[in-house]
Amino acid sequence: KEIPHRHRSIEVMGTYNGEDIHRCKATA
Repeated sequence: KEIPHRHRSIEVMGTYNGEDIHRCKATA
């Protein structure tokens, strides 16, 4: 799933302490 977000895409890496871990990737 690719969600473009103003030159940035958010990907779910996993869960940490019950919280979702998201990292920003530069698509530009």
